[in-house]
Amino acid sequence: MQYAETLREISMGEFYFSMFNFYIAFCVVGLFNVVTGVFVDSAVCTRTEDEIVQGYLDEMRSMTESIKGFLKKADKDASGTLTYEEFQAHMANPVVKAYFSGLDIDPDETKIIFTLLDSDCNGDIDIE
Repeated sequence: MQYAETLREISMGEFYFSMFNFYIAFCVVGLFNVVTGVFVDSAVCTRTEDEIVQGYLDEMRSMTESIKGFLKKADKDASGTLTYEEFQAHMANPVVKAYFSGLDIDPDETKIIFTLLDSDCNGDIDIE
């Protein structure tokens, strides 16, 4: 206010006083916008552990559904289970090979993949 009072004392002082107040208000609003922007940006960029875990679970669920779709296509007799012969024939498909290669799974290792998927060791893969 000390500088504003000095401005009032010169000629056209009320005009300069008003301009000085506008300048101060403009700078304060600008400062508040920058501070608010920093807080909003940090809040948006920060992910909680729950969000990270949920993202991982969603990705796994999506991948599981995608693999189930491939296995259902391989089930030629619609039995709900896959024999090694059905699995091996389906893994020979170039689209399936490309898909499993994209998952960093070697599609040429059909026996190993089948053994890993056959959790109950009965010689069939339950698609579900």
